[in-house]
Amino acid sequence: METHKQDKNFEREILQRIRKRNQYEVEPWEGIIRSHQRLLEASDNLKAGNIQLTVEIEKLRVANQEFTANPSSNSSNAEKLSVLEQKIFKLQEEITELHRRKGEHADSVIQLSASLKAKEVELDVAKTRLSELETARDSLHCERSQLEQKICQKDEELRLIREEHSELLKDHHVREEEHKHMKSECDDLINRWVQIKQDEVDALNQTNECDIRVRPPTPVNARRESNISLSPPDDSFELVEEDGPKRWTIPPPLFSEGFPTKALFSWEAHQGEISAAKFGTGNLLATGGTDCTVKLWNVYYNSCTQIGTLEGSNKAVMSIDMDYAAKFFVSGSNDCACRIWTSDRRLKHVLTGHTDSVFAARFLSGDSGRIVTGSRDRTIKVWDTNNGACMRTMKSPSSCSDLISGGLFQRIVSAHADGKLRFWDMRSDKPIHEITFEAKITSVDLSQDGQLLLVCQKDNVINVIDTNNNKVITELRAEDFRVAALYSRAVFHPNGRYVAAGSQDGSVLIWNTAKGTVETVLKEHKHAVIVCTWHSQGGLLATTDRSKRAVLWGEL
Repeated sequence: METHKQDKNFEREILQRIRKRNQYEVEPWEGIIRSHQRLLEASDNLKAGNIQLTVEIEKLRVANQEFTANPSSNSSNAEKLSVLEQKIFKLQEEITELHRRKGEHADSVIQLSASLKAKEVELDVAKTRLSELETARDSLHCERSQLEQKICQKDEELRLIREEHSELLKDHHVREEEHKHMKSECDDLINRWVQIKQDEVDALNQTNECDIRVRPPTPVNARRESNISLSPPDDSFELVEEDGPKRWTIPPPLFSEGFPTKALFSWEAHQGEISAAKFGTGNLLATGGTDCTVKLWNVYYNSCTQIGTLEGSNKAVMSIDMDYAAKFFVSGSNDCACRIWTSDRRLKHVLTGHTDSVFAARFLSGDSGRIVTGSRDRTIKVWDTNNGACMRTMKSPSSCSDLISGGLFQRIVSAHADGKLRFWDMRSDKPIHEITFEAKITSVDLSQDGQLLLVCQKDNVINVIDTNNNKVITELRAEDFRVAALYSRAVFHPNGRYVAAGSQDGSVLIWNTAKGTVETVLKEHKHAVIVCTWHSQGGLLATTDRSKRAVLWGEL
């Protein structure tokens, strides 16, 4: 039965297709074909009549010749001749009419032939279009069948997903209850952890207080007391008395327009690489290193004395800064935190919020109540030193290697690993201006008058930028100058006329800012120099390297 039905369906489909083909191929041309056939029949009839008239004309011509040959019969045949002439005239008129009609029919045949050819072309186009549509229809049928199969599959998948969703909802309710329970436990653990950390800070502060009371300052690389002369090396020194023996020390130097020419002394300041250094007021020098400590030094002509140690960091200290009066110290370290100490070495706050190493930590220019920090986690944060709270977080597309604040509008300028220098207004979360360089930026510094920016790059180029138009005015280069690390620091002389930077080979280069030329190359370090820092009045320069050593340079 099924085969019989399929045969009938097949025959019906063939019949429908034949009818459709007749509609497209036969019916539009039936009128043209019939008129063409009628014209052919009329043409054949005209040809037959033309032949008959031609025969009659020939007969009449023969008769005329006979009549001309026999003039005796002219009188008797005159009437016949006139009749024949009338017949000839009528026949000629008929022939003329037939020729005219033949021409008209010929024109009609030509037009119909042209129309037929045009219709044949249209028919071919229609056939081609029909075949394309049939092909498209077949492909659409196949696609429809495939889509129907996919719909069935998706329906089955949707059913399974709904079942899974209902199961997940049940599991979610269970997990929510567990989360609430775990959150309450977590809050309790955080409170206990905060209390433990507070106890540790109190214990550390008590230890520091005991060290201050019990242990006197220890001289490093100093001459023994018995060998110290109480006569000044020259007129620029003065005698001072501290808790230890009397020493001739460098008084707070007057503003120096020159640059250092020799190493005054060097010493091992830390147990590992020294990655941060900063001069404070008077003869105070702070250094930080991979031994997780910040050390405070009182610098002398031929020695220095350690006057304190700021402890609490869990990893290498990467940045040091202090306020103008040296009442507070701040450090950034690789343990993702910053720490604030008071001048009596008490740990005041631990600033947590970054998720990666903090490469830069500075007091905002002229404001000891706020600190700005930059981290490898691509954020810059502003902190309140009074309560340790984060006041603002600014997100950057790249990790921050250094930053500076100051200038006319108290803005923040940050250096980044993507080679961009970004300018920030603390009222906005996005940079207000960017300057792009060709290599990673390791440090940024601002001249004391706020007119020049110093940008040190990993491609061994130092750029000096005019802050009025943010254009590079000088490029500082040297043949043997190689930037040692992604946190190498180049700094302006306080008068802005000179720039100091350390190199991979252990040398310290001093450039003339205006000329872009190297004024001198200082050699004392045996390992890569990381940090340079000028005394606030320009008479001294301190540099640190990767092998525990620090060197003090001067003009003496």
